[in-house]
Amino acid sequence: MWWAGKRGIATVYVGQDEVRLAHAGPNGDEQQVVARAVPLGEAAPFLREALKPLGRVALRVLVSGGLCQPFLLPPVEGVGSDAEWLQVAAGLLEDLTGMPANSRLWLDREQGTPPLAVGLHPEVEALVKGLAEHYRVQALKPWWGEVLAREGVASVRVADGPLPQVGASAHGGSAHTGAGAGMSTKPEAQGLVVIDSDAVTVLLADGNRYEVAQSYSLMGEPAPTVLARALISHGRHVGEVVVRRMLDASSKPSSPSAGGVPFLEVMA
Repeated sequence: MWWAGKRGIATVYVGQDEVRLAHAGPNGDEQQVVARAVPLGEAAPFLREALKPLGRVALRVLVSGGLCQPFLLPPVEGVGSDAEWLQVAAGLLEDLTGMPANSRLWLDREQGTPPLAVGLHPEVEALVKGLAEHYRVQALKPWWGEVLAREGVASVRVADGPLPQVGASAHGGSAHTGAGAGMSTKPEAQGLVVIDSDAVTVLLADGNRYEVAQSYSLMGEPAPTVLARALISHGRHVGEVVVRRMLDASSKPSSPSAGGVPFLEVMA
């Protein structure tokens, strides 16, 4: 569908069992929980109802670390093209992330060789297709990518812009993710940890390359427990990384954005 003219922008956050919405309101930025404890496949009606009062808006869709996972590919002799790396990523996807085999894949080529891969859960793609029938979807990316860009540790992004990939027939998505890795301006920081509604995403870098890029599902466990176990497995501790977390909507369901990142907890 072709959309023309100026419109407002709303941001949708999609988690495994939680959907949130952020938009400009009469008193500034407004954020709300649209659905909680609702399977993603059943969340669309709640989201459509929440979007109705906003009228003609464009959408940015941010996805949780449990549904949009990064993973590092190993060196493979003789593999060089994007198509070949996507085949490698498809073969490793289920073992490295636990995501379905039909998840859409992207490559971060600025990581170098081998590239960083990112998998998008097919239920998210189905939800975005439905939204695109009624709204202009401007961007689709992981929420952890939004936080990365803010913190300056790195700026991995997935399909930031128009979405010709969504709905395409190919198994793999575009090989363009526009990522650029750069260490934090904090000299003591060795990486970034992003905690959202259903996952802890750990990104540890050495110069301009990732050493670790992985999302750990919470599965009902407290985030600090999952975080500590994840860092210990990589020989790190909390004091060596920047930790950013999503606002706890159960205690504060509506809040202004922090530093331009919707749903980010304001750090004291």
